Amino acid sequence: MFITIVFVFIALVVRSQDIDSKVVISQEQVEASVVEALGENLKRYNENNTIEKVYIHTDKDLFLPGEDLWYSGYTVLGSNYKYSNSKVLYVDLINFRGDVILSQTREILEGRSSGSIELPKNILPGDYQLRAYTSWMRNFDANFFFTKRIKVLASDYREGVSDLATKNRAIDVQFFPEGGDLVEGINSLVAFKAIGGDGLSREINGKVLNSKGKAVAFIRSIHKGAGFFNLKPESRETYTAELSNGSKYVLQTPRKEGYVITVDNADASNLFVRVEASESLKNKPFYLFLGQLQTQNYYQGKFKFRRDPYINIVIPKKNLPSGVITMTLLDEDKKPLNERSLFINKEEELVIQTQLNKSVFQSRDEIVLDISVTDKQGMPVSTDLLLAITDLDKVEKSINTKNILTHLLLESDIKGHIEDPGFYFKDKSITTRTKLDLIMLTHGWRRFNWKDINDKDQDTLKIFNVERGKTIAGTAMWTDRQPFKNRNLDLVVKEKDGFAQYSLKTDEEGRFKIDNFNHTDSIKLVFNTKRKNDELIRILIDLDEIEIPKFPEANFRLYQNDIYREPYRDYIENAILQIETDSLFDLRFNSKETTRLDKVDLEAEIERKGNGEHPNSAPSTFGIDPDKVVYTKGKEFQSLGVLLSGVGGLSVVPGNPPSVSIRRFGGSPLWVLDGAPINATGNGIPLEIANLNGFVIERIEIAKSASNLALFGLRGGNGVILVYTKRGDGRVRKVVSPEFTLAGYSGAKEFYSPKYDVKKEEHIKPDYRTTLYWNPSITTDKNGKASVTFFNSDITENIQIDIQGLSENGILGTYLKAFGKTDENK
Repeated sequence: MFITIVFVFIALVVRSQDIDSKVVISQEQVEASVVEALGENLKRYNENNTIEKVYIHTDKDLFLPGEDLWYSGYTVLGSNYKYSNSKVLYVDLINFRGDVILSQTREILEGRSSGSIELPKNILPGDYQLRAYTSWMRNFDANFFFTKRIKVLASDYREGVSDLATKNRAIDVQFFPEGGDLVEGINSLVAFKAIGGDGLSREINGKVLNSKGKAVAFIRSIHKGAGFFNLKPESRETYTAELSNGSKYVLQTPRKEGYVITVDNADASNLFVRVEASESLKNKPFYLFLGQLQTQNYYQGKFKFRRDPYINIVIPKKNLPSGVITMTLLDEDKKPLNERSLFINKEEELVIQTQLNKSVFQSRDEIVLDISVTDKQGMPVSTDLLLAITDLDKVEKSINTKNILTHLLLESDIKGHIEDPGFYFKDKSITTRTKLDLIMLTHGWRRFNWKDINDKDQDTLKIFNVERGKTIAGTAMWTDRQPFKNRNLDLVVKEKDGFAQYSLKTDEEGRFKIDNFNHTDSIKLVFNTKRKNDELIRILIDLDEIEIPKFPEANFRLYQNDIYREPYRDYIENAILQIETDSLFDLRFNSKETTRLDKVDLEAEIERKGNGEHPNSAPSTFGIDPDKVVYTKGKEFQSLGVLLSGVGGLSVVPGNPPSVSIRRFGGSPLWVLDGAPINATGNGIPLEIANLNGFVIERIEIAKSASNLALFGLRGGNGVILVYTKRGDGRVRKVVSPEFTLAGYSGAKEFYSPKYDVKKEEHIKPDYRTTLYWNPSITTDKNGKASVTFFNSDITENIQIDIQGLSENGILGTYLKAFGKTDENK
């Protein structure tokens, strides 16, 4: 039986009169009650589970310690890619162990945000993840946060460990019967995916054996460790996959009865679907639904086999939206039995074109780039673009890497790492579409399931709200830590340019909350309350922590690895030259790292460690006799920076956070909190302890003698500052005090692009930049035009222009092209 079907279109508020009269349904119309119930459930689900997506683009993917990583982001609604209402973006840098080593908060303005990360000079080489998300996204699976893999290279490419240990880790192979299950007596397509210990694909081959050892199918990967074979399970039979390396994997036990869905998605115009069933099910109807969460389209049909062995269905793609969609087969009781994820690419993206004022680039040339953006019909489009221009010979980007199209259309809706996602968008060939369908067969774990949609309790309040600003929340307590309940509180917010006052009231548990704080700079919060006679009441405030989500366990793993250095020789040598040049000339021309600030450089009497003075002090973690000790008794209201400002031999520069160095050494000291080393950026106090005060800190030890520093090795080369909390359990973010300093959004700095058209003394500085130009936000005019001017470095001969864009109507676009002596597109 072969049927061509145009599926029913139903708006999310479904009514029978909305059904297109031209639609043809096989065998029977879908009952209105089924349609209405499903439509109402979907509508309610969408209202309570709005999907947000974040995309972050970086100037490049390779870095050396000490370099700046520039990024720009889009925060959009998952249904139409229009900008969302969230106003706060969280950005984390995660190491190979899954630890968050650095976090930033960025203000989102009309869906856009940007910033930079100065990679610490002592960061370990290896693979890292850049992660970004909003508060609202935390209500859902963390696997759908934006992540991007970046590589930090070692400064000496000639040294490094072999990658054999990583490559030789056990290969993990998973098998995915199309539609979900193997069924006895029905031929099924079984896809597979092989992944190595580094989370990247491995090519494999082997065979499938039955319980008698007979080969019934053969295994050979087609692309990126993925492939498929056909298997018709026999009754009461079991199957094992055996690879050429000797490893074995037991396949799932076939079901005695069920349905099997087979989909051919290689054709550009139509989906071809075949449904087969066990004999016992052929006299029962089933429903087939095809839809995309958060869209306005939904397609469905009701079928019966009658005397036919199978049903073939043709679904025109012209009626389907771009992106990940899910086909679901439900039985007569509307219970989902089979699911198959598909990807539809309508190729509706923006057309981005560029023109340069020259084709050959000389040292320090002034280069003008004109940009034009249209839609597929050639009509100009007003678009918000981000632009990165890099030295092609030092850091070449591939069209196969992640971009705004691959992430928002594909990666953000399925689980698991996709290698070279841009490969699947490079052309319209059947080969490419077939390989993309392998991704859907092996990665097609989608955002929602039918149980969630039909759950009557799905409208339960979410834990995390859409943030339209920062939130200040906490608990007010009497000094004996009993709740300060149902009482009025005054909050004074001191900012750089003034102050604001708020009136609060606590609840039965002493809780309070203020939403929508938006401040770039740090602010000081002072809580107080008075008796009727205006006498101040002494209270304590316990501010809520900002919890950083854990990095989810996944097949894609990160490993600290000093490999792959030799291929990046040119980049490493050039980057080292630039870093050394910056360091040398910045001292001369007083640039970013030597900004003159008022300096605190005091000698003062401090408390020395004594046996009887502080009998309750915990012993020094490393058994050292510290060179100096600062105790906090009587200094509870002083912050860590203030506590250190009075210590002889220390140099403290005010800032957010303050910069601290031991005068004998200069540079950033090693910070240790309750025995655990903490990463710092530059000379600044690590952000996670910068706001601690004497209510939390028991004492501070300074180690600078050779005998003490020998215990810390190279990491202690600039001295060591050890901070001990009164609890000593590492739970130190809970600062209890009536007064706080609250950090603003992470400080933004402007990308430095030299202008050589007017001669200046600092232009004697050699220019080895690999990122020649970075602009996180360029808006085209009503004619779709924009223009930028930048200057070449001393050595660049070939450049690569990387543009990502999103229009006001939610149309995506990406552009990557090389110019110069190569005269090739890359």
